[in-house]
Amino acid sequence: MTFVETLRRQHLERQLRFMQAALNRREKVQPASYHIPNTPLGVPKLNPNPPVTEEWVERHKSMLPPTLPRDAKGYVRVEVIRRAVADHYDIRVHDMMSDRRTADLTLPRFVTFYLCRHLTLKSLPEIGRKMGGRDHSTILYGVRRLSEMLLNNERLQASIEMLTEQLGGEPE
Repeated sequence: MTFVETLRRQHLERQLRFMQAALNRREKVQPASYHIPNTPLGVPKLNPNPPVTEEWVERHKSMLPPTLPRDAKGYVRVEVIRRAVADHYDIRVHDMMSDRRTADLTLPRFVTFYLCRHLTLKSLPEIGRKMGGRDHSTILYGVRRLSEMLLNNERLQASIEMLTEQLGGEPE
């Protein structure tokens, strides 16, 4: 799912919650500009796939995130990758950087290693230093292990593609 599709879905969910709350309070609700008319009982029904027009993009530009911080050569910074992966897996960056080896932390850690390796020009020792002082062989192990996991796990492939797109890199 692309970033714009995610924004659209979140916007529609918020709008639907607002309209349901207003209906529960028995208020008149002004339907969205792209509602489907002539619905039963006067309840506006949202079009699940409103057209993405230039006007729509202009209205929603304020919702887009600012440009991501980049290093001097224009690549995504390791700190940004760490934050994006931690948000995606709903963990704290501090936990991901820790020495704990629980499964809920190792996968996001390997994903971070993999994305740092493929979206930056950092060497393995540099990535290791940025990831809590780890050895370069640990980074290499994580990248290789995740590459093996990607061969059989479509859900993980989708997560990597989504994170890569979110970070502004090209999926490999």
